[in-house]
Amino acid sequence: MDKVSVLLASSYKGLRQSLRTLLENEGWINVVGTSDSMTEAVELAEKYLPQVIVLDYELAGSNTQIGQKLLDIDPDIKIIVLSVFDYVGQIGTEDTPGAANDLASVEWVSKNSNPADLLKLISGDRQRRIH
Repeated sequence: MDKVSVLLASSYKGLRQSLRTLLENEGWINVVGTSDSMTEAVELAEKYLPQVIVLDYELAGSNTQIGQKLLDIDPDIKIIVLSVFDYVGQIGTEDTPGAANDLASVEWVSKNSNPADLLKLISGDRQRRIH
């Protein structure tokens, strides 16, 4: 069975390394790259066309158009936003700025949650591809 391809984007090196280790220990995930900037994340998304992008909310900062930029690359990319908040409302699309929760391709997970929550969101993509 094919592995789910994942791109990690965070300005925190320790977070990128920890996530990479966590995900690579799962036999069904292939981390295709890591990024410490939004510009590089977009470039890597264009190059590798990952199925899932795990995006640190703090990296996106005030860039409210990042969701649209990533979805313009591939509308089927699933974006999982990591946040210390229980609500992510600043990553949207051109048509609906700040409406990340309204996009079917965007999910969020708290940085304080169990790692299994992130794996569950990623595996949801795997189940969707199987059926």
